[in-house]
Amino acid sequence: MAHNLALNSLFPHSVSFDHFEPDLYDHFEPVHTDPDTLGVVARVGERIPVLSGVFQLLHELSGNEEALERARRADPLGSNGVLTHAAEHIPLVNSVLQAVHKERDDKEALERAQLRNPIGSQGYLTKALEHIPLVSDGMVAYHRYQGDDVAAERARGYSVERLFSRDGAITRVAELVPGSNLFERFERALNLYESWSALGSGNPDSGLWQMAELLPGGDAVAFAVHLQSGHYAQALRTVTKTSWVNVQTPELIFSLRCQSLTHLWCDKVDIQEVDVIPRQLSLVVGMSDMAANFLRIDRQGHRRHIKDPEDSGDAQGMTAMEYSKELLKGVVDEIISLRVDYFTRMVPTYADWIVEWQTYGFSKHQAIASIKLAAKQHGLDIAGGTIRRTSSRFCLGVEHGDYNGTELFGVGTDRFIWMAYKPNNSGKIRIFSQNFPGEGVVEFQPGQVPAPKSSSISETWARFPYGVDFVLRKSGFDTSRGFDAVLIGNIPGGGMSRSASLVLNLMLTMLEINKNTLPDGDFRVVKMAQQVENDCIGTPCGNLDQIMIYYARHGMGTRFDPKTNKVSYVPLGMDTNEFRIAALDTGTVRHGLEKTTYAVRVKECRELVALLQQSGYKVQSLGDIKERKTYDEILAKFGKSHPNLCERLEYIFFAQERFEGMVKAWREGKIEEVGAIFRRDGIGLRDEYQISGPELETMVNIARTIPGVIGERMLGGGDKGASGAILRPDAEQALRNAVDTGYKRSYPDLADKCAVHVVRACKGVEVLEGLL
Repeated sequence: MAHNLALNSLFPHSVSFDHFEPDLYDHFEPVHTDPDTLGVVARVGERIPVLSGVFQLLHELSGNEEALERARRADPLGSNGVLTHAAEHIPLVNSVLQAVHKERDDKEALERAQLRNPIGSQGYLTKALEHIPLVSDGMVAYHRYQGDDVAAERARGYSVERLFSRDGAITRVAELVPGSNLFERFERALNLYESWSALGSGNPDSGLWQMAELLPGGDAVAFAVHLQSGHYAQALRTVTKTSWVNVQTPELIFSLRCQSLTHLWCDKVDIQEVDVIPRQLSLVVGMSDMAANFLRIDRQGHRRHIKDPEDSGDAQGMTAMEYSKELLKGVVDEIISLRVDYFTRMVPTYADWIVEWQTYGFSKHQAIASIKLAAKQHGLDIAGGTIRRTSSRFCLGVEHGDYNGTELFGVGTDRFIWMAYKPNNSGKIRIFSQNFPGEGVVEFQPGQVPAPKSSSISETWARFPYGVDFVLRKSGFDTSRGFDAVLIGNIPGGGMSRSASLVLNLMLTMLEINKNTLPDGDFRVVKMAQQVENDCIGTPCGNLDQIMIYYARHGMGTRFDPKTNKVSYVPLGMDTNEFRIAALDTGTVRHGLEKTTYAVRVKECRELVALLQQSGYKVQSLGDIKERKTYDEILAKFGKSHPNLCERLEYIFFAQERFEGMVKAWREGKIEEVGAIFRRDGIGLRDEYQISGPELETMVNIARTIPGVIGERMLGGGDKGASGAILRPDAEQALRNAVDTGYKRSYPDLADKCAVHVVRACKGVEVLEGLL
């Protein structure tokens, strides 16, 4: 463990290579010596190349199947042996091993070797060669010959053609030399005949125009001329002076009203928190002018027949935002008027309309509209009902501390599960999930549900409402009253506690429908929600997720002490607008904690606790070990015989040590310190607890390179799912760009599935009335 500290001090910012496989080391698990049964010599011999084959033969002859299986797993030259894994990263040797795996018909090992092939399309040598000009041109041809267009496009990024192109790296470096970037423009501008001819013909890309755009004062004239001429790209070029400009809004909503199919109009436009980057006054004003002019023109370049506030005199006293909203209303009105005839012919009796755009996720308005439409389509009566919204969560510490008895700290975050519900008189529960539309309406009689962990429901989402009904009845609560419900969620899978949010929503709804009253904050809700996941779903989780969601408050950190079941709130000592929390969804699918390394770690931690209890230590969980003397004593006693178990203890022990400092920093508004502890916990989860995964760590390493990201690590149960980051607001776009480029290049198969969700702390459970 000392070598880990040494490495961390030398390399505080870890470097990620696409070919690095963390699971290379997971297969080399220490085997506990047991001299009374098979002997130390046999167990050591099973790990020695060639000699392992001899012991396998002896075990086979003796009929000892258990020892034979163990020897095969330990064989360093076997399909999953440590030497085989290492050799798969060596050029040419990899090809030999592929042939061996193919001969053995070991498809899993063959696929793994193909992915690790250093000279394959995704190999590290291939990718290194692609960075060398001229060589990369050859690699482009090779990839195209192999039919791998993705790899060909990747290699093309470093080809001579791309490097010397207009936007290539060498061209851009050359433009940094004073005056060189203006040479072409000045040369064209000085060709008076060509320039004046272009100017007279209205060419917005003539040399004189481009010179004017670079000069103070001249840029304003050029901008106005371009705008009036309808040359919006050139107008944008004039005001930005950069290669990009980002205009972002969380929500842009058009509210449409209808008296009849022939009388539709836009009633309201709502634009939330428009942000323009770079933040320059000239750019913001210019973008506003561009938007206003752009909205007046249709796609054929003709002026729209809309009510222009400026023409009617209503524009006086309007802000730029109000003026843009009015123009947007006019644009939508015109579009509707042009399409009324089409809708009248195609929709004979009625039309359901939802017109809404949002940058990330979806809004309350969109969720409600979508729920209403789904209810109508599936014959569910929720009109006049209630909506319950449960949040996701973001754990700041101690991740994986819930089943190890440590204190917990985190916040609720604004990715939600929405459920609209209303009692019915059928005596049946009928629920439709828009996240699993293929499963249709789940309908069942309360109290008559499949047995927990039944194989018939193991792959369906219906096991969650079944499990909630089962646990509530087992706990003595009535669930006999039926109801109709529709739910929809936008919580990323893995890392933000989607299943815990769903269970809490279902449980609180069933309790309310059946008039089972519990005091606000009753801890029985947490215990029963955990019981659903443990006993019915088969997930060996603790109660961290349920606590962080059920008790979450806006702008507060939630602290939980497992010794007393006490929940307390820690106010944040700074403005929440001064930092952001990001969930970095890797796009991978994790099929339940019960099927991941999470279940293995739970078992290991319990195994170490049992071992310590047998040795006389009075502990109920690893969280009880808080004194350094006790920790050192345990490592000295069990470090050699059970090194993997001691590594799990190492993470828990030091994460607990950092916990108080993190809570104190949160309270004092020292977000940089919170981020640093968050980052150190991530290193412990990766190296000591060994619960992360390659996709998660790729996200982490990308985030760590971005200035303004102050902490990053994997989230949740591990293996797959999401990583998390704490960052300054001005680092958000850079993080998005880095993930868009770096992660998608590393995992092209996940390019359309990965996402960056920037979230804020919020209340965990809310009931919304009067929206249906």
